[in-house]
Amino acid sequence: MFFLKNTKLYLSFITIISLSFFGGAHLAFSSSTATTPIQKIESHLIELKKNDQGIRQKLIEVGFDNLTESLRNELDSIDKKNTDSLKRIINDHGWPILSQINKEAKNAFLIIIQHSDKDPEFQQHALKFVKRAYEEGHIKGQDVALLTDQILLAEGKPQKYGTQFNVVNGEFIIFPLENESKVDFYRSELKLPKLEQYIDILKKYYAN
Repeated sequence: MFFLKNTKLYLSFITIISLSFFGGAHLAFSSSTATTPIQKIESHLIELKKNDQGIRQKLIEVGFDNLTESLRNELDSIDKKNTDSLKRIINDHGWPILSQINKEAKNAFLIIIQHSDKDPEFQQHALKFVKRAYEEGHIKGQDVALLTDQILLAEGKPQKYGTQFNVVNGEFIIFPLENESKVDFYRSELKLPKLEQYIDILKKYYAN
């Protein structure tokens, strides 16, 4: 089954689509213009994101059914380096750094957490601060929902917000839900559109 065989890879691509689509357009911060400590951190995070998305674009072009051991190892290596780099940033500056960096760097920060699934303890720890950042208005509810659902699915549990899906013969199949009758209520708590609307948005995104 595709979901069981390629869960990590597939959820990774969903993360990129959702964060970029719901986060809006971003402008990369050039390292050559980074002058303050915060700007340097922003530039570094954006570079990490470029590496993250570069390898995933390569995997998309090759196709899931044609993945080689070399590509899988390259993906794991990049994810580990990015996770380690993010941990160093957090260790040096603390979690409040998430509220201080610009929009593009926040996007990179969150994507790296999403792709740190080889370190579930770090993801669990991060979720507390991601929720706090949302409550303080620094990030969007979609960021909380994505990380929450990814962690739940990685633990073999049903997702809460319905952000994770598969595409089978052009049809969007939402992975099992914790409570189907309450999913729209859960989503409304994070100011997210109803699940049906979310699926329509994804269909339009893929159609383009």
